[in-house]
Amino acid sequence: MKNIFQNAVFGLFFWLLQSNAALACTCAIPEFGTIWNAADAVFTGKVTTITPVEKYRKNPLDEMPVIVELDITENFKGIEKEKTFTLHTSLNEHTCTGYPFRTGESYVVFAYQRTDGTFERWSFYNFPSGTWDTGGLCGGTQDAGVAHDTLDLLRARKEAPKETLIDKLMPRPAEPGDDSAKD
Repeated sequence: MKNIFQNAVFGLFFWLLQSNAALACTCAIPEFGTIWNAADAVFTGKVTTITPVEKYRKNPLDEMPVIVELDITENFKGIEKEKTFTLHTSLNEHTCTGYPFRTGESYVVFAYQRTDGTFERWSFYNFPSGTWDTGGLCGGTQDAGVAHDTLDLLRARKEAPKETLIDKLMPRPAEPGDDSAKD
């Protein structure tokens, strides 16, 4: 009986070690128009720093929350003249939140701003209202080196004249003083 118990414990331990990929977060990336409409800001940027932020960690077993600083290289939505952008997120090692950013790498970022009094399903940490995150692994953020289709769509939308088919799929954000976008 003791051997059966030991074998069962060993088998469970071995299964847990081997099934790590099965426990990882996966998602079906939403349609481009869906993530475009949901995101508060969309841009390409290069990560300059990643800083751990211990005070937002809920318990020692959670992955470390981080602040990611990016230099903006191309803006598509939601930010005007900023040259840098700050995300409060995680590096998505164990949860579906955050994104596995690396210093020195470039990304297409779909950013979502936290609002007061709401629970953001894509945010594992209690970061302050007004801070930004990636919307989790399923929020649309991608490595710029492989995001060719996404970049093509973003650039086509940026260069297209107003009132095109692409605007029906991905409405333009209202520009300051433009009342026509309030339909």
